[in-house]
Amino acid sequence: MTAPDCLSYASEIERRRAPKDWPEALKGVPEECQDACREYLRGIAARIRVVRGLRHAPSDSRSVD
Repeated sequence: MTAPDCLSYASEIERRRAPKDWPEALKGVPEECQDACREYLRGIAARIRVVRGLRHAPSDSRSVD
């Protein structure tokens, strides 16, 4: 399978499953696509952590220099 085909599995997992369920969902992905899916989902998980961190950051009116 080509990378775009493999990433369709990853995007389907991202849309339909909670992040905590991603490892289990990866078991249903064809073996040749698991590495690409895992890499994609790790990137999404990192972005989720950044957004959560921003949500919990102190909010003040000082500019960031």
